[in-house]
Amino acid sequence: MKMKYIEDLKIELSKTDLTDYEIYEIIEDFQEMINEALEQGVEEKDFEAKFGNPRQLASELGTEYNEKQEKSEGKSNMRFSPINNYNIQIELCNEDINLDVIDGNEILVDFKGVKRIKDYEINYVDSSLVIKCPKKYKTNIFNFKGKSQFNIFLPKNIMVDSINIININGDGEIKELIANKFKIKVTNGDYRFFDCNFALSEIETVNGDYEFKNYKGEK
Repeated sequence: MKMKYIEDLKIELSKTDLTDYEIYEIIEDFQEMINEALEQGVEEKDFEAKFGNPRQLASELGTEYNEKQEKSEGKSNMRFSPINNYNIQIELCNEDINLDVIDGNEILVDFKGVKRIKDYEINYVDSSLVIKCPKKYKTNIFNFKGKSQFNIFLPKNIMVDSINIININGDGEIKELIANKFKIKVTNGDYRFFDCNFALSEIETVNGDYEFKNYKGEK
């Protein structure tokens, strides 16, 4: 009965405009609530009375998520203002990652095709730019359709101390970057490097391809 309720809800959610990740997120939350209900003595036959009819529930959740998305429309980037040398830590899953430099003193993080940007960790703290995908996303990365993209533009006049990128299925381009330390670990993605200069580089891949043009490094 427990699995039937979850499966019925998943089927009804798939009929809405929700993304694969949003459906996965909802199902994960309901599985936790059902486990708690069972521990409190709620019987499986009473799930529908407690949580609602799967069809109606899916419709309400679809509307709620769409309303939240509409409120966030129009926001496509974030800006940060580093004072001096800084670090970059990026951990993403299916997203493409592009890094380039621009004039000015701000870091610009531009995102495209991201349904729920608030689920990501994007901040600048302790002289570090941190961009991470949702934890739940990491556990089911191969079941999601479509790709989103993060374009990160770094100020030319402020030195980057270290860059650390972890990516699984995403592709990317790294252009005109200079840093003391650069480390990238990719599983299936393809990356291209143009006019980069890193004192220390660590580059690892499993199935992906790397292309280098005018790449300089001491070690």
